[in-house]
Amino acid sequence: MVIAYNGPIATGFCYWATITVTRSLPAISTSLGLLGVPMVGVGSSVLLLGERLTPSLLLGLVGIVAGLALVNLADLRAQQNGPRD
Repeated sequence: MVIAYNGPIATGFCYWATITVTRSLPAISTSLGLLGVPMVGVGSSVLLLGERLTPSLLLGLVGIVAGLALVNLADLRAQQNGPRD
């Protein structure tokens, strides 16, 4: 029963949703949004399943947040400097 759900329903829906979002938003917005998926997964497993945050998980989450911050800072800097000719 789990395979019947995970295969066509969950995977198919997620693939369709990702393609639909990618078509309507810029690639950078889509990729930044998709970075939230592992953060939600880890946070949910800690809160709902009582799993421990290991140093490698924390390092991964810090890396994701650092990547998001760098991209947002670069975008903010580009907006302040104006368009390049």
